[in-house]
Amino acid sequence: MKPAILSIIFALVAAPAVPQDVAQSLELSREVVDTQKRIIVAGSLPLSDEEADAFWPLFDAFQEELKKIDRRSDRLIAEYAAEYATLAGARARRMIDEALSIEEDRVKLKRSWIKRMEPALPPRMLARYFQLENKFQAIVAADLARQIPLVP
Repeated sequence: MKPAILSIIFALVAAPAVPQDVAQSLELSREVVDTQKRIIVAGSLPLSDEEADAFWPLFDAFQEELKKIDRRSDRLIAEYAAEYATLAGARARRMIDEALSIEEDRVKLKRSWIKRMEPALPPRMLARYFQLENKFQAIVAADLARQIPLVP
């Protein structure tokens, strides 16, 4: 993975957009990462034709499942952003539980897709791909951390 490419994406995500709220900003961050993800993965995984034929359909299917979890996360973040100033104890606890459930589901999803992708990619290439996925997730998380206020 070329650090310059990742730096450019991070700069685009971290650049002050003009979103009206956290939900819009999150959507923008995910769009920037998602539009570049396939290009970066293709440039970072030197696949043979056979490996590419096996990998790309799996990549697309994994991304669709990952987006479902991302939408859950986005909803939770939007709810938090709307309520954080007046967040009651019980609601805060439910949000914590949902955030942990989302993290657990993301890990379960990755574990299941690692197994599904093993026949398509050599182990080192598979590790590299999931490293890239972790970096993409970290880019969005860093942008969110910058924007989301702590509970007062």
